[in-house]
Amino acid sequence: AVYERGGAKAAKLGLTGEAARLYAMNQARESSIDFGRSGVVGASLNRMIPFFNANVQGLDKVYRTLFRGTKSERAAAWMRASYLVTLPSILLWLSHRDEEWYQKSPGWLKNSCWLISVDGGKNVWAIPKPFEIGMLFGSLPERFLDHMYLNDRKAMDEWAKSVYAMINPV
Repeated sequence: AVYERGGAKAAKLGLTGEAARLYAMNQARESSIDFGRSGVVGASLNRMIPFFNANVQGLDKVYRTLFRGTKSERAAAWMRASYLVTLPSILLWLSHRDEEWYQKSPGWLKNSCWLISVDGGKNVWAIPKPFEIGMLFGSLPERFLDHMYLNDRKAMDEWAKSVYAMINPV
């Protein structure tokens, strides 16, 4: 499906033949994290450090999606992340901010998952956030709100530790 959309976009750009096929293949590879991308050093490190390449490629994909490409592509990526990650994160935070079970939940769990409870914390569902985007667009606003509203001085430090753990593949 992604290849076909890439082909249609290539046609709109006036590309034909081999150029259109190459454009469509590149679009298909860029639709997700490309685990096949790695240099000689990255491939060697990936043999010694589990998921090294996946970590590097995930961070690179986020950077390229949010800060490279056309202005409209970047704007669309920021908007999608805002309404698919930031908005639900803030709404969940608003619904649980004053509940004791939420305040007592460990920072690493709040940074990596959306926590949902309908029975006052007796049963809590932890729904994993998207890895890098979730940390940036979900956990950062939540921890900022914890810091400002709940006067939680450790909230931003816990977020920074979670970010370090995320970007450090070792």
